[in-house]
Amino acid sequence: MISSQSLRDSLSREFHISKDPIINSKSVLYFMGSCFSDEISKRFHQRYIPTNHNPFGTLFTPSSLRKSLEIISNEAPIVLTMFGENWHFLDGAYRFHHKESEALRKQIQKICELSYQQLQNSTHLFLTLGTAVYYEWNETGNSVANCHKIPQNKFLKRRFTFSEITRDLALIKEIVAKHFPQLQIIFTISPVRHLRDGIRENSVSKSVLNAALQEFLEKTPEIKYFPSFEIINDELRDLRFFKPDLMHPNEWSTDYIFSRLIETYATSDLLQYLSKAEILRNTVNHKNKADNLASEIEWNWESKRIELLNS
Repeated sequence: MISSQSLRDSLSREFHISKDPIINSKSVLYFMGSCFSDEISKRFHQRYIPTNHNPFGTLFTPSSLRKSLEIISNEAPIVLTMFGENWHFLDGAYRFHHKESEALRKQIQKICELSYQQLQNSTHLFLTLGTAVYYEWNETGNSVANCHKIPQNKFLKRRFTFSEITRDLALIKEIVAKHFPQLQIIFTISPVRHLRDGIRENSVSKSVLNAALQEFLEKTPEIKYFPSFEIINDELRDLRFFKPDLMHPNEWSTDYIFSRLIETYATSDLLQYLSKAEILRNTVNHKNKADNLASEIEWNWESKRIELLNS
């Protein structure tokens, strides 16, 4: 007779991920992509690992990531679009709009200069792909990263093809090799479910992303892949691990994915560092009677990191 414990274990089984210790306590991480990349970046920052993420806001498609890197690297111009009384930067989040085009352009240019410097000083670049579905601005036929609350009839909803995605991935590799050759690229596919596009559309979109990325990775073995999507869908396999909207992984499952990422990529040096960082973070939060990122920033984040490194 099969034991009840064996039956419970069969409901969720951890799959093997080969260890690849490439991140140490002095690594500097840069995250771009879907909102899931923000969540992972936050968890590193809370443990005193320097990170930067999404200078133009959340980006969902390989094309948006490619254009963002091109603009940061001055390989492509900043394109502004006039609608109503405002100018909009449709390659970035909704917050990038302004009544004066020059003020908006200066804001974006300043972010580009800072992001370029941050990328040059980083050691690892995590790129999270969210969906193959995108919106095309009717007036130009160009894809946009964000619709900026502009009426839906001004856009055409489309899905990138397999070849378009592999082309964008190859261009991302070229941009990084040219401007930031020290960066180790790590791709992942977001486990966030884009159900507003429809269950079927979300499934097809993730499948196209997976297939295109796999073909690209087979040709570029130096680029890494971390299976966030697979951990949610093939290991956890339960809607209990999502927030009430049934689209976003909840805190527990995101913590679990983060733990598996650490187990995969952390050197022994980083594991020791994180162990001490966890103790220090709890002490700091206790002293401040707070448990949020703002309090940690105010509580001499940099000095605490130096203290950890010296220890």
